[in-house]
Amino acid sequence: MAKHHVLSHYQGSRRNNFTAIRFVLAWMVIFAHSFALQPVPGINMPLGFLLQGSTTTGQMAVDGFFAISGFLVAGSLVNRGLIDYTLSRALRLLPALIVCVFLTVFLLGPSVSSLPPAEFFSNMETYRYLKNALAFPSTVFTLPGVFEANAIVGVNGSLWSIPYEVRCYVALGAAGLLGVPGSNKRGNVLVTVAAFLLLLSYVNPELFGILQHVSSALLCFAIGVLFYINQDHIVLDGRLALVTLTVLYLSFGELWFRFVYPLGWTYILFYLAYRTPFLNIDEKIGDCSYGIYIYAFPLQQLIAYLAPSGTPYTNMVIATAAVIPLALISWKLIEKPALGMKRKLVAHAQVTAC
Repeated sequence: MAKHHVLSHYQGSRRNNFTAIRFVLAWMVIFAHSFALQPVPGINMPLGFLLQGSTTTGQMAVDGFFAISGFLVAGSLVNRGLIDYTLSRALRLLPALIVCVFLTVFLLGPSVSSLPPAEFFSNMETYRYLKNALAFPSTVFTLPGVFEANAIVGVNGSLWSIPYEVRCYVALGAAGLLGVPGSNKRGNVLVTVAAFLLLLSYVNPELFGILQHVSSALLCFAIGVLFYINQDHIVLDGRLALVTLTVLYLSFGELWFRFVYPLGWTYILFYLAYRTPFLNIDEKIGDCSYGIYIYAFPLQQLIAYLAPSGTPYTNMVIATAAVIPLALISWKLIEKPALGMKRKLVAHAQVTAC
């Protein structure tokens, strides 16, 4: 197989489709949630017959986010150091999340709560929701009187993944202090052991008491890190991608699905990122996937609240049309400017450390 198709060949180049893939993954979450948040008897998720209960499009999307994140942040840690890595992670996650949480509590909450505004704001449960802005250690899902009559009670179920993503960042940063993933040997040993334990947890959730969807995401993050460590040996080949897709298809509904899915799904995403025509989404519209992810669920809940007779498809279409402009605003006014502050903050942190 051609050497220039090895994953490491593409490192240092911005000509990849990760932004476009994350955009699609974020929309896949909307797609999955529409059938849960606005259910209608007789209308089932179209891909259910294909996946056969092995996973969901929403879970595949989150797993994809984690796999891509594991690969990219491992590179950030190795190439830029711990200070840059830590500030980059904080600036990418927190500013947009803080704004989203505050808008939810102080704008959306009192607008739709069954409680009068005075009672809503005097309820201490209202302010517990603000903990979500910290992205750690756990997620608060409800606000007093908000969406209590909806099919699923909860304001923003998508936020569950963010504290676990933070855990991954912290664990990787700690590993970085030990020379992992900078050292292939140490990195492979440590991350492979972690991936193996997560695989056991994914296959048998009762083993460590970790929910299966959490284990699946964490496992994909570990595989993403392993892809970075072993990038000199991972060949992105169309024939191998086709075989991988075939195996994944045959595994749906089978007991062995869980053993092949995390690695296979990750490989497909990386093949699409590097071996398909470059779409240059960053320059055309920006990276609005995070904004789509954190705002879509409350918008879908609001749609179901205002139009309870709607269908999953109407919910999906309206939510998509509403969330993309909101996500673009978030990217241009909050996320991109926040990331632009990184260089000054890194320089300041390095001077202070000295």
